[in-house]
Amino acid sequence: MEPGLLDAFFNGPRGYRAEFIRRGLPAAHDIDGEIIQQIVVAYRTQLEREPAALMSLHAAQAKVGIKQDRDIDDALNGRTRPVPQVMVTRWIEQMDTPALTGRGNRWLARAGVIASSGTGVLLVKGGWLRNGECVLNTGKADRTEQILNLGFA
Repeated sequence: MEPGLLDAFFNGPRGYRAEFIRRGLPAAHDIDGEIIQQIVVAYRTQLEREPAALMSLHAAQAKVGIKQDRDIDDALNGRTRPVPQVMVTRWIEQMDTPALTGRGNRWLARAGVIASSGTGVLLVKGGWLRNGECVLNTGKADRTEQILNLGFA
């Protein structure tokens, strides 16, 4: 995807993360679903060849993201403290507070204040399937709250 378009999609005033702030937590759960539904419609023929992929994209924890670049990775792992590019007060205030994740401490707000388009790759990840059934990954249960409060998950 063209970097400027990806940047506007994620970081713009009406972009992905701005919608989490604008709509608030209850409606924020619908944002990924709305985007994924559009992708499913556009690629239905290909997805129908892989029923598990289609089922995974309809799972509650399916999500949209960007492939991280080194700047995000360094901030996320506490190696750097970036100058904020996305001016959301609650994210900036949390930059020095790590969040305990399944991968250990992560500085989610440091990654959140970067106006990155990553490596220019849009990721769409389906929910987990086990024996043909959707299952919740409890380690990702607070993802929406993290994006809303820290700008990153």
